[in-house]
Amino acid sequence: MKYRDEAKEQVCRVLMQVPFAARCEVMEDTHEGFLVRYELKDGTHEVLEIVVMAQAYPAVTLRAIQSREAWRGHPVVVSPFVSPETVQLCADRGVGCMDLAGNCRVCFGTVYIAEGGHRNTVVRKRRRPAVFSATTPISSAILRRLVQDVQKPWKLKYLAEALGCSIGLVHKVKTFLCDQLWAEPTRDGIRLTNVPGLMNSWAREYAVSQQAVRRFRTDMTPDQLEWRVNEVRSRSGIRCWLTAASAAAHYAEAPRPDVFHGHIYPFRVNDFVRECGLTEVAEGGNVVLHLVEQNVCLADAVEINGSLLVSPVQMFLDARDDATRALALRMIEKQPQR
Repeated sequence: MKYRDEAKEQVCRVLMQVPFAARCEVMEDTHEGFLVRYELKDGTHEVLEIVVMAQAYPAVTLRAIQSREAWRGHPVVVSPFVSPETVQLCADRGVGCMDLAGNCRVCFGTVYIAEGGHRNTVVRKRRRPAVFSATTPISSAILRRLVQDVQKPWKLKYLAEALGCSIGLVHKVKTFLCDQLWAEPTRDGIRLTNVPGLMNSWAREYAVSQQAVRRFRTDMTPDQLEWRVNEVRSRSGIRCWLTAASAAAHYAEAPRPDVFHGHIYPFRVNDFVRECGLTEVAEGGNVVLHLVEQNVCLADAVEINGSLLVSPVQMFLDARDDATRALALRMIEKQPQR
């Protein structure tokens, strides 16, 4: 079995880090992995059943867990890469999990091991997840179309025709979402089932993709700056779409945040800065301009109170505070505001 030897080495290494561990040895190989006898210094021992998986997508892992009638010991899933979604799935079902870099969450008896931060080269090899990458705007467009109505089952053929892409690409996105248990296949296509899980993972990947931003300082109050932004658009046609907490203030009719966040095309930045009298800073500042790399970022933009706002989806991706993300998620799920 592929990865069995690496899994044996990693499991024993992790378990023997426990201060009261005395011995860890492989008892026998099984069809799906192997059994481990784990002895503690007080003389007690535990048996662990290790299931080795080449891929531990949440859907694959769930099927593996549910397919077993009984475990011969405390269950632990080991795979080259284990996503945060899979870790949570296993934790909810009382199953341990571990990747081949040593990141793990294993809990049984008096033993609790949670280890993270180990660099996993498998992540780079698999380029997880390409669906969220800034270099795949069509995939992003498919996701944005799906969350337009999270209750609706979407036909793959319709998505392909509406977005002008191949049905093969739509099918790849469908497979990815279903593997992560964020969606389920329907008779005609796909329907989202876990919007918070999808959006949180998308935002996490979006944050580390190092979207281009420029930072500035202004002495204007938030209300004065927004008035100037709208005045500049009216006078010179330079558009800036509010995002993150700046957009949330309009969607929820709340006070303007201290830091202004907006999307703008790169070729209009310098003119916009000059018209608004902004001063560029290396870090900090109270004006953050996100440079529009793909037009898909402005999909479903709206105008409210005379200001241009990005969609709730983009607002969620750009936000860094829980309140803004909670508002955006309610809007995406079309839940009533509280």
